[in-house]
Amino acid sequence: MKQQFDLFGTGEAREPETKVQSAPNNGVQGAQDEIDMVRRLEETGRYRVLRKLVARTIADEPRPGFPLRGAIVDTETTGLNARKDEIIEIGIVAFSFDETGNIGDVTDV
Repeated sequence: MKQQFDLFGTGEAREPETKVQSAPNNGVQGAQDEIDMVRRLEETGRYRVLRKLVARTIADEPRPGFPLRGAIVDTETTGLNARKDEIIEIGIVAFSFDETGNIGDVTDV
């Protein structure tokens, strides 16, 4: 195959990209790989990376200023049809929050 059609591009055929094998992810090089990946995604014009999500630590005791408790439930399914598709993964994060909706601490996952 000499050319590959870019489904999300301009509609013109282009030369296929060569696959580059990256070095193992080890600290500084891994961080540089992430920066390069973000740059490449944004250069396509189809992506905008806002910020990297950093997992919050689980608090042994929630702070006193956040008396309310809540949970976020996320499901991964094999499709959108509730009659035939299946749930394949469930994620739940419990957290504390205050009366104005400010999130305090992650209390469990």
